[in-house]
Amino acid sequence: MDKNEFTENEKKIVEALEKGTALSLGELQRQSGMSMQAVINAVKRLKANGIVKRQGTQNGAYYFLAKMTYGQFQTGEVFSNAVINAKATNEILEKKVEQVRGEMKSLYANIISLMGIFVSIFALIVVNANITFSLTSENMREVFWGIIVMNVVVVVCILALLIGIRFILVGKLLKKNDDKDGTQ
Repeated sequence: MDKNEFTENEKKIVEALEKGTALSLGELQRQSGMSMQAVINAVKRLKANGIVKRQGTQNGAYYFLAKMTYGQFQTGEVFSNAVINAKATNEILEKKVEQVRGEMKSLYANIISLMGIFVSIFALIVVNANITFSLTSENMREVFWGIIVMNVVVVVCILALLIGIRFILVGKLLKKNDDKDGTQ
């Protein structure tokens, strides 16, 4: 059977197998972009014409070009390209994992800052509520200035808390994670 006699689907299967790897039907389907039934039909015709051979059980079958020897298949030579591709893919994934870790650090820092803001707002509400409940017509002027003074004090405390969270806790968290990344 000449390569010109192949159908388009058979050409896709042969091209996938020419990379020197033995592939399962599922891998042939993914690489060729064809339906599973189209892959099965093309492989059957190629097998019948002696172009493709099959190795393995029905559930673990791999297909390879007939020019590939069984020794190559058995010793794993046919899988060398797959191993190289897997290593390259692994390197890409490791870089993406590091990128996600960096984004997680930033996310943790933002969550801690938001928690500090919510605690501060709650404290301000509680202080204002306590002062407001102590208002009477006799001491309204004193209580009003007390509210102003307490709000200024609370706002200063909120700012100090946020600065402390951002530079002390988050800084330590980021430094700790950077140290771990550097030693790996």
